Amino acid sequence: MQGVERGWGRARQRRLFKLTRQGWCDSAAHAGSFRAHACSPPHATFGRAASGQAAQRRAAEFSRRLRAWYRRNARDLPWRQTRDAYRILVSELMLQQTQVSRVLDFYERFLVRFPDLASLASAREAHVLAQWRGLGYYARARNLHKLARRVV
Repeated sequence: MQGVERGWGRARQRRLFKLTRQGWCDSAAHAGSFRAHACSPPHATFGRAASGQAAQRRAAEFSRRLRAWYRRNARDLPWRQTRDAYRILVSELMLQQTQVSRVLDFYERFLVRFPDLASLASAREAHVLAQWRGLGYYARARNLHKLARRVV
């Protein structure tokens, strides 16, 4: 519930921001009622497009333009060149809270040392953490190691 000030009670928040089939109701007359009622429809409340078809056309155009931009500007990253779930998982965990430029230094080195889940599962945690050193957030490495041990 956006715009709700601190200190407001839950009951008042529910009363002021009740979601119904017709849209958000800010009427105090509906307090405690969870049934649908005839409040203003969402398009009147939030200025939605007059036509659903116009909104769909704009969304399709935006989607087309976004895909074209990506084709022109996408960086060539090693995890985009594979469909190997293990390699993608490693990249996803490394990229959490870490810049891509930093991960690039560690990704290949980690995969040389642990090329698959079996090698990662058989490794000691200290060795996994040593390969992860410099990326920070070591819980990610521990969790990846635990995952490998459970799966293998």
